[in-house]
Amino acid sequence: MKQRLWVIGSLLDMGDGHGKVTLKLKSLFSVVTTLLSFMTVASFCIAAPTASAPAKPSASSPAAPAPSAGGVTLNITFPSAGNYYVRIPGQPPYHFMDQTATINLSAKPKIVYVDDAQTGNVAELPFPANGMLVLHATDFSYIRKVIINVTYSGQPVAAALVSLTAANYSKQVDMTPTDQGNVSFEDVPAGKAVLTITYGQNLSDRKDLMISTDHPAGPVTIPAALSNKTDTISTPTAASTPTASAAPAGNAPQTSPNSSSGPKPLPKPTGGNPAGQLINLLVGVVLVGGVVYLLYRWSKSGGMGDYLKKLGIDSHPTAPAGGAGTLISTPPPPVTDPSLCPFCGQKKDAMGNCACTLSGGVTSPAPAIGSQPRLVASGGLYSGNIYPLSGSQVSIGREATNTVSLSNDNTVSRRHASIEQSGGSYVIRDEGSSNGVYVNGVKISGMQPIHSGDEIQIGNTRFRFEA
Repeated sequence: MKQRLWVIGSLLDMGDGHGKVTLKLKSLFSVVTTLLSFMTVASFCIAAPTASAPAKPSASSPAAPAPSAGGVTLNITFPSAGNYYVRIPGQPPYHFMDQTATINLSAKPKIVYVDDAQTGNVAELPFPANGMLVLHATDFSYIRKVIINVTYSGQPVAAALVSLTAANYSKQVDMTPTDQGNVSFEDVPAGKAVLTITYGQNLSDRKDLMISTDHPAGPVTIPAALSNKTDTISTPTAASTPTASAAPAGNAPQTSPNSSSGPKPLPKPTGGNPAGQLINLLVGVVLVGGVVYLLYRWSKSGGMGDYLKKLGIDSHPTAPAGGAGTLISTPPPPVTDPSLCPFCGQKKDAMGNCACTLSGGVTSPAPAIGSQPRLVASGGLYSGNIYPLSGSQVSIGREATNTVSLSNDNTVSRRHASIEQSGGSYVIRDEGSSNGVYVNGVKISGMQPIHSGDEIQIGNTRFRFEA
């Protein structure tokens, strides 16, 4: 203790000599080392009883449920690690992100549904007899949700009976004004489907659809514009649209105990000794205050100036030759000659005109030339190709004589379709093809107007029309 007091007393005796500066640095190091050692020992003594206390079990980490008597175990192997939800009828969904998963069930279900959240597709399979379910990418042949947007003249239809029929699938939905023109169908099989909409006074529209699993993530939305006039509703504004309330906690998807997905709860801090925490705080304050005070005294004694001078930094810059109060003024900005044109540099005449001025006025820019319409292949064998559409009529087919030749696509007819231009608008016509022409997922009959951004499917090739 006497030695430590001597060190602190020597620090208070500041001077300008080089020997004293070296002594101050050594003394500063000794004080810092002593304080750190004292703080480490005090913290260890205080924290030791707390560390030996048994930790309470976490309520947010339940143990894995064991199968009850007569229960079954389902082992699932996904195509790859991802974002999957396993749906068992009568139970909340199970969430998994690893490639393998295990679920203990109290009873054996008939059907198991596996949702791929990254694609929006579903695998619907019977419960395996051996309890081992191995999934492949081709098993996800259902669409989790298909939304039919029913409109007339661009406005949502108020009421209709919407039916969707596909392979081993048939469902009818009554649409009311609260649906805002949208009806949903879940777990729809991919492939050909028939959409029937009954509305008004015994009016009915029928459309052939081709539903594909190759779609952006999320629900598949199919527009359905009615051909006959019917009651519509105005589109609600953002201010009048009610916000959906939060779902009850009981309906949230449950995560299987043996799944590593999802954020883990942070451990709660263990309570420490208040007296020990106070001592640690005081030690830290004393340490920081001592270091700041020593640095201040060192800088006042001239030691910091000498150290900066060794590094090549002049802490006392001399005044310029012009005197202590002399300021170096910046040159004034150049004066612009008003008689010269700031654009071409030529001298203006008496009227203020110059070489870049025509008849005293400014020339107006030439009108922009519109871009040429084209088809951009976005899927299929010809993905990435661009086909400019020149002339009033463009033919599309498998033969090489067509304007847009798709000779490598065997699902395309020899003369499949044509696009015609009339008065600035464009229409596409089905020229009696075998597999039909689809616009925005809906099979057309005869001729159909198209607009920029519409998706056109001919055979196995998808195009985006740009005009």
